[in-house]
Amino acid sequence: MAGDATCFAESRATSPAVSATATGRQGSAQIYRQNSLGSSGSKESNYRQRAQSCIERLQQFELWRHAENAKRRASEEKRRERLQSEASQRQEEAAKRSLQAMMKRQLREAETCQREAARTSVLAKRQEARERRAEERKMQQMKQRELQRELSSLRDINRAMDIERQRRREETQRETFEEALRRKCERAELVAQEKQRLWCARRQDRIQREEVLTDADKMSRTPIAVKRRTSKLSMALTAIASTPTLP
Repeated sequence: MAGDATCFAESRATSPAVSATATGRQGSAQIYRQNSLGSSGSKESNYRQRAQSCIERLQQFELWRHAENAKRRASEEKRRERLQSEASQRQEEAAKRSLQAMMKRQLREAETCQREAARTSVLAKRQEARERRAEERKMQQMKQRELQRELSSLRDINRAMDIERQRRREETQRETFEEALRRKCERAELVAQEKQRLWCARRQDRIQREEVLTDADKMSRTPIAVKRRTSKLSMALTAIASTPTLP
């Protein structure tokens, strides 16, 4: 009974039914005081009535308490279910967030891997291009060296050909000069021979003229046979006159 009274006192402050019960108790206490002032013969009936009313009130209180407990349990059950649903929702949301975070992390890792692979491929391509350029540069240098060697050999050949050509030209010029000198010498010899021949011819002509003049002088000095030699003298003079004068 003390426990029931305690529960009743605890629940009276939170429910209108509890306040109504408290009002009924106050009324019953007033009635008890009034009856105690009345006749002693009616004490037992009053006690029975009070006991009956207390039993009824206790039964009502028990019914109310059971109803309140059921309501509280229902509300607590609803609250527990709500909390469980909220907790499950929070867990689901946390799982979703963790899944989204994991997917985002995987996506970031995949993007990072892709960027790293792309960067690695770009670096590999750059390295290949650099090596290819170095190889091409080396080949170009080798070709340039071979070309320089060929050019130097061609220069040597050209120099040798120029030297041979210059030698042949000098030999040709020397042969031409020698031929021209030989021709000049031959021409000079011919001229000298011609001069000698002309000089001999003039000398012979002069000797002949002197002889003719000498004969003419002798004939002119000799009175004998002048007429016979006159014809000879005229013939000799005619021959001398008809002889062409040498240059």
